Amino acid sequence: MGNQPLEPVHVHYTSPQTPYGPIVSGGDGLTYCTIRAASVSDGFFMPESRALLSRRLTRTHLSPDRVTRTPRSTLGGLDRAEVDPLFEPGEDGVAAWTVQAPPDADLELPAHLHNGGQFVLVVGGGLDLAGAHVGPLGVAHLSVEEAGRRCRAGRDGVQLVLVQFPRANR
Repeated sequence: MGNQPLEPVHVHYTSPQTPYGPIVSGGDGLTYCTIRAASVSDGFFMPESRALLSRRLTRTHLSPDRVTRTPRSTLGGLDRAEVDPLFEPGEDGVAAWTVQAPPDADLELPAHLHNGGQFVLVVGGGLDLAGAHVGPLGVAHLSVEEAGRRCRAGRDGVQLVLVQFPRANR
C-alpha cells in the first residue's frame, strides 16, 4: 500500500479524509476488501481530487505485524480462545484484534466502550454469529450496540480479525 509491502492478511486503517495507495499488485494479482463505517457515493482519485481533501487529517494506523493464517489442525489443538491486539484501542475507539479459538468455543468479542461499530473478517475456520454462519473470508458487520457480542467458533475452530471504527463525532 503505497511503499509498504502487504502481507497475506493485512489491516490498514486510515481516517476517512486520508488518501491511500497506489495499490499495485505483483504477478499473481491482488484481492482486497475495503471496509468503511460509512459509504461515500464517489471515489476520489489523486492527485486531481487533492483540493477536496480536508486539511484536518487525523491519525493513520498500520498493523505492526502480519496476520499469519493458522492451520486448521492448530486451531483444533487450542485449549482456549486467544485474543491479541493488532493495535490497542485509542481514545476514539479505533482498534483491531486477532482472535483464535478451538472448535465450538463460546466467545465474547472484544470491544472498546467508545466504538463506531465493528467488522469481523473470518480468516480461517468458521464463526456462528447472530444465527448465521460466517465461513473463511466471510465478513460480518456489528453495529455499535452489537459490538462485543457473544458468538461461537465453528466446528473447525476460528481465526478472525476484528476491526473497530471510531465513534461518530456527535
